[in-house]
Amino acid sequence: GLYDDDIEWLESQLEKSNASIKIVLMPHPAINVRDSNGKMWDVFVHNREAFIKLCEQSGVDVVLTGHTHDERIFDGNETFYSINTSLNCSLYPTLFVQTDDCKESIHYRNVSIIGTNILLEHCVEVSIHVTDDDVPMSFHQLYRQRKFTFIDH
Repeated sequence: GLYDDDIEWLESQLEKSNASIKIVLMPHPAINVRDSNGKMWDVFVHNREAFIKLCEQSGVDVVLTGHTHDERIFDGNETFYSINTSLNCSLYPTLFVQTDDCKESIHYRNVSIIGTNILLEHCVEVSIHVTDDDVPMSFHQLYRQRKFTFIDH
């Protein structure tokens, strides 16, 4: 979660910002899907509502997160936005965006800022081709040793 000091710090940064586009990066999402009992999983709990309200009131365009290993986009009212192509975030209220990340493969998401528009593309999977298959290695070991090539789909 976020401590009160974290919320106060973010609020002060957002208040003094004169940026036309505001993007917040977080490891854990503030909004996610709810299960059949109405419980929301894989979100930070402490000061979650205060964070959402602060982002909305301060004109934050996008909150980018990972952690859930899924591609999901919500607004502050928990409305789910499904995208198969680009989404112009500037046409929506504050969006809370989760990007699929490392599982069996690697994913990335392009975020383009063109003028006052924030264009968000869907997640793309990147395959890894290991160049030395004699020794099983984790992705991080492979990355450090540069024993792979990226193949974009």
